Order: sequence, then structure tokens, then C-alpha cells
Amino acid sequence: MIMDEKKKNLVLLGSGGHASVVASLANSLGLQITDIAVPNTKMLLSKASGIRYLNDEALMQAPDRADYPLINGIGQKIGCKLRADIFTKFKNLNFKFLTLTHPFSYVDPSSQISEGAQIMAGAIVQSHCFVGENSILNTNSSIDHGCKVGSSCHIAPGAVLCGDVVIGNNCFIGAGAIVTEGTKLADDTIVKAGRVIGNKQT
Repeated sequence: MIMDEKKKNLVLLGSGGHASVVASLANSLGLQITDIAVPNTKMLLSKASGIRYLNDEALMQAPDRADYPLINGIGQKIGCKLRADIFTKFKNLNFKFLTLTHPFSYVDPSSQISEGAQIMAGAIVQSHCFVGENSILNTNSSIDHGCKVGSSCHIAPGAVLCGDVVIGNNCFIGAGAIVTEGTKLADDTIVKAGRVIGNKQT
């Protein structure tokens, strides 16, 4: 999703480490974050640097939700579905999420990157791949030809999916892990950092 330059509000969800990285990514694309929303927080944070801080209630009062595109800054941790839950919650409320692709990544034109996915610096997406909604391809990760990554997955820094790998929804592929060619992983699969997984149904 490419944000219309006329839109005046760009809302970052979250304020932790991943939020800081995607904020930097947005900045590298010439996007200016105007609001930070901290989901499930009742108290408003103190304002700083000209950015408005919102809680859920304040964000829900947006007069036209199309004018408040979201960036999901909630990181994905092993066994935690908060990022996925936040994405689903706001999608069901008719908010739209930006898809972000770092200028120092590579995405082959034949590949499809879905709404809310984030392709970080140094990541590589080769030909005829599919990356599902709300998924993260983190720093220097790579997916080769014909790979399919489900929704709300995290391909951690330096992880490699070889050709024709199929990853289900809500999967976590740890830093430096390798998934060999043709492997299929079921929903909610966790591959620990540095592991090599291959040629079997998990």
C-alpha cells in the first residue's frame, strides 16, 4: 500500500524496539509519522517532538479511518501473538496498514507482498514469492524462488528460506536458521535460531 501524499496522519502502533526500526524505515521512504498509538494502554503518554500520543480510544475517534493509515510497530516474539492480534483488531475496524519495503532490500517484481508486511534492510525476495499480511522479513533475511510465507510470520535476521519453501501462518523462523528447499511448515511452527530444517512436514 502506498500512502497518498495528501494524507496528513500516519500512525505507528507501538513504542518499543521494533517500532523504532520501522519508524526509521518509514523515514527512509520519505514518510512522516504524526501519531504514536500504544494499543491497550489506558493512559496517554506525554507528548514530545511534535508527535501526538494516542491510546485505543483516541484512535477509534478518528473522523475518517482512511486518513489514518497504520504501521504495525509491535514486534513478534516466540509464542506471542500480540502483533497478529493488533493487526486483526484494527483491520476489523476498517483501518489500513502500510506495506513497507526498505530501499536497501530487493523484491523481485514477480513476487507479491501483502498488506502490512515489512521488508527490512538487506532482505531479499526472489522470483514468484508470496509474503502474507503482517509478516516481517527482518534484516538480511532471504527467501528464494517460489517461497510462500503465511500471515503474521517473522523471518528473523539472517534467516534463509531456500526455494519453494511453504511457511504457514504465525510462524517464527529464528535468526540465522535455514529452511531447505521444498520444506513445508505448518501454522505456528517455531524454528530456533541457527537450526537447519529440511524436507519434511512439521
